[in-house]
Amino acid sequence: MSSSWIIAGQILTFISYLFFWISRFIKRKHQILFWDNISRVIAILAFVFLGTYDGIKNTLFVILRNLLGQFTNKKKKQYKLITLFALFILLVLIYGLDFHGLSTICIAVCGLLNLFAVIMLNEQGMRLFGMIGSVFYMGFMFFSGNITGFICELIGFCVMTASFIKYRKKGDFHVRVQYGE
Repeated sequence: MSSSWIIAGQILTFISYLFFWISRFIKRKHQILFWDNISRVIAILAFVFLGTYDGIKNTLFVILRNLLGQFTNKKKKQYKLITLFALFILLVLIYGLDFHGLSTICIAVCGLLNLFAVIMLNEQGMRLFGMIGSVFYMGFMFFSGNITGFICELIGFCVMTASFIKYRKKGDFHVRVQYGE
């Protein structure tokens, strides 16, 4: 792989994270997931340039998870549980059939945490589980050799912490399971 491809991948990683960071300061779940998906499309391009196919596979799953999270956001409990179960099975298949060691474990744990948060929790729950998942995603970035991604994820952890604190101060601290009417 040429150095220009690696540099392009690192630049696209940074641009992807700019959108991700912005999304974490948005208050409503639907909008958070929309802007997160924009960041993920850019991340796919970055992973293509970097040749990190675990990242592409994970990012496609995240886009699907986010779209279903938007769809089930105001649905009743049974829709959320069915969606959660179906995506859990898909996640297990994705990583169980294509295991690459520590990087796969890191990204799978992050995926599980964020899957539960996006489908079942409110915005504050997404932020809290996102912070925990971020630690595992830093591990994935480290093991896949994406130094820019590692640094950006570290910044992302700080951004998620700041947004969690920001909305905590406004009285919206509670992390709770969110169901429709």
